[in-house]
Amino acid sequence: MGKVNCFAYHGAGACSATNVSRCVRLKGNKCVFCKTPEQYDAECEQSVSRIASLDYNKCKYIYEKYCLKNEKPMAQFKAVMEREIKNIL
Repeated sequence: MGKVNCFAYHGAGACSATNVSRCVRLKGNKCVFCKTPEQYDAECEQSVSRIASLDYNKCKYIYEKYCLKNEKPMAQFKAVMEREIKNIL
């Protein structure tokens, strides 16, 4: 199959979206996390827009939990969240 067009696919079959070390699509299996980088970016924007509509305390909690305290935050989500959080906090 070769290269998988997925936001979480990292060379040599590594997957950053799941707990498995190898991409399941390389074996021809379906993956519910598989999205193109463009789809993932659009969904990050939608998610952060929804989070931004919440009250201040909820928004701050989500930012701290998923961007500051998370050991491996998804870079795209963190970037969008940090861009928008300046307007909220």
